[in-house]
Amino acid sequence: MHYNPILSWIFPSVMLYTISRAISSSNGLTPISVRECTTLSNDVVKVVLSRSTAPAGNYKVGQFVYLNVPAISKLQWHAFTIASSPRNSPDTLTILLKSLGDWTEELVRYSDDCKTKSVLPVMYMDGYYGASLEMYEEYSTICLVGGGIGVTPLLSILQDLVARIWSGEPPRQKVYFIFSFRELSLLEEIHPVLMQIKEIDPHEEYFSLHFSLTRVPTKEMLDQPIDRERITGKTEALATKYDSKVTSRTPRSFTEPLRTRTSKVVMFGASFLVTLIVVVLVKYGNKSA
Repeated sequence: MHYNPILSWIFPSVMLYTISRAISSSNGLTPISVRECTTLSNDVVKVVLSRSTAPAGNYKVGQFVYLNVPAISKLQWHAFTIASSPRNSPDTLTILLKSLGDWTEELVRYSDDCKTKSVLPVMYMDGYYGASLEMYEEYSTICLVGGGIGVTPLLSILQDLVARIWSGEPPRQKVYFIFSFRELSLLEEIHPVLMQIKEIDPHEEYFSLHFSLTRVPTKEMLDQPIDRERITGKTEALATKYDSKVTSRTPRSFTEPLRTRTSKVVMFGASFLVTLIVVVLVKYGNKSA
């Protein structure tokens, strides 16, 4: 077969794949420090993860991360949108997820099991990915429409807006927030930012909030006690020890090891060299044989 012409196409593809794997592997090499992992009602899980305050630990509004829980599967990585703002949470990031499949159902059980044993869950994280939603700052009117657990990126924008105003920046945008939901726990979770909005805009000059509950709450749901500390924005106190059955490595705050310019140059150079060697071996290996 005359495969030489196709090598010019394979070379950049293999190099890009090598770079992608190098970034992902370095990001998810060490378990991440978990601040909170709470199962809310209706199988909604709140995960608060620690991140470095250095530039290598920062993210942008609207980005997502991949999570791996070795106790469930060492090979499966699942993507989740970050539900917090870097302005509002300088050293943490929050993820809200709902049990909708086998992996998330296992995560709910694992979270409950860790709470029973008074240990912290072991998690790995790879990020940050996706385009930023910070372009919302360019518009005079913003309409945010979300349903159910899909509210997470919108919650990130709301928190970012509130944080900007709290920092002294005067409000200059009209914001419409329309939220349709079935789980009361989601409304409880966004309660802190709603109270902040009410405080900074009591006459609703800049924020217009609209909510639709799409099912009638059962008596059991209404009788559940309200966690007053959680709806005021306080992180739930957790154990200090991690699940030692999963790993003995010490979790740390997340940071991107290959974010600096020097590390990127080294990574690109090494990836180029490795890919070039592979292509040369493929191209000339048969001839030498």
